[in-house]
Amino acid sequence: MTRNEKNKNTPLTAGQREIAWMADAYPIPLTESQEMNWNTYIESGNASDEKLFRDWISQVPGSLSPSHLVVAAIQCMRNRGYDVREAEKYIDEGLRAAKEKDGVALQRITARIYHLLNTAPKDKTLDYWKYHIYTNWEEIRANSTFLEMGDQEDSISVKEGQEASIVSERSRETGMDVSWPSGRAAVDVFSDDYADRIRAGWTAQLIGGALGTQVEGYNTDNIEKVYGTITSYLRPPETYNDDITYEIAFLDSFREHGYAVTSEQIAEKWLELIADGYSAEEVALRNLRLGIHPPESGTHLNYYSDWIGVQMRTMIHGMTAPGNPALAAELAVRDGVISHSNSGLLGGIFNAILVSMAFVLQDVRELVVRAVDCIPYDSEFYQVLIFALRQCREKDNWREAWRQCEKKYEDYNWIHVYPNAAAEIIALWYGNGDFDRTATIICMEGKDADCTAAPVLNILGVMYGTKILTPKWTEPLGKTVHTIMRKYRKISLQTLCQETVESVRRARKHLLFPQTSPCNALCHLL
Repeated sequence: MTRNEKNKNTPLTAGQREIAWMADAYPIPLTESQEMNWNTYIESGNASDEKLFRDWISQVPGSLSPSHLVVAAIQCMRNRGYDVREAEKYIDEGLRAAKEKDGVALQRITARIYHLLNTAPKDKTLDYWKYHIYTNWEEIRANSTFLEMGDQEDSISVKEGQEASIVSERSRETGMDVSWPSGRAAVDVFSDDYADRIRAGWTAQLIGGALGTQVEGYNTDNIEKVYGTITSYLRPPETYNDDITYEIAFLDSFREHGYAVTSEQIAEKWLELIADGYSAEEVALRNLRLGIHPPESGTHLNYYSDWIGVQMRTMIHGMTAPGNPALAAELAVRDGVISHSNSGLLGGIFNAILVSMAFVLQDVRELVVRAVDCIPYDSEFYQVLIFALRQCREKDNWREAWRQCEKKYEDYNWIHVYPNAAAEIIALWYGNGDFDRTATIICMEGKDADCTAAPVLNILGVMYGTKILTPKWTEPLGKTVHTIMRKYRKISLQTLCQETVESVRRARKHLLFPQTSPCNALCHLL
């Protein structure tokens, strides 16, 4: 190959491209004003103001509940152990500017608040710092007691020397023996039963999302004052929801890469498929577009990293790792670190584990206890779960148990993972396998009801299959899933279920595990 031929096949450098563009650019004789060409900058400025107005004062699309995202950011940082008193001084001024549509003032005020949050000192007196802060899978795996379910003898996997103390401690806390009986059969993903459970899981999840969307962002008392006791859809159900978009993005990546899928590959699907997000996911998308990869995308200037965003989207990880809670948890973390950290990650792990183990358990209360047992005991999130479980054991009904949790976690935003994880436990416990009763409880608890009703009902669908679903719920839902994604704006429920099942079967059949995959140790469980 000659030098000229070689140069011809070599891509131009950035500098060479700029030189070429300049060489080809000739002045364009203009006779009219070009003032209109500058309007793009004005429009961008107006759009920036409108975005800030919404961040300060807006309504949740599905329920029209009030949302104040900037104020919530301050609250989040307080919950994460920081002194935010300086930032709080500007709340009233910011709200006033937002109400008056004063973009000039609001730009300045908001930037000042974010600067104060970014430089806020730690408040070591807060409980947050009493617990271990989890940021990655290796730490979580080393301090968790995952149940290894398969056709081999099962065991609790913990650090050497910890098993007896943890098991006995958790048995006392939960009131149940957490040792795992041997002889559990592995889940046959090539069976009709698995396909039926996947269909039930997705359908139940869509039911929960549609039902919960109608009351998200409200508290129990006010829901009851307006609707009484919720026993069915409050209006024709819709599948439009920002929650399922992330699961479809994961599934799209999983279909290509199987169990070897990485955080970066999932993040690329976010960029391809998801136009915009809210709170933690919005920050993560902005970071990704700036070239900040996971896990930094989930922590860089992300005030909402302990919110429910991972917990709302990890049912897919349980469905793709049936009967294997450790693998489900790892997949949830690979996905979760794109947008969250610490308690946000653990919330996602919790739901992934619940769904995964629902394939092999038939008792909801046993499932809840065993899932709680998988969470690192030195995390604050574990204490939230144990507190909720304790209320379930001590109180006669869900309302009494929920009142205790509402009070204990009243300082946390309604989108924070803590009150919503407690709500899930109470709904599962007192619903005790009854689909209608569980749906009623989880919606009456309020908070981020679409993000809790969807996983809770998914769990029941996976556990019992399509026989648990009744026409009361399925017929109004229809057979088409509508999304707000760039792709998959409309997808049939049948296709969604089929793609899930076929992707899992293909991944199991071909065992898409590279030699360097951290999942290699789990291959024997598949």
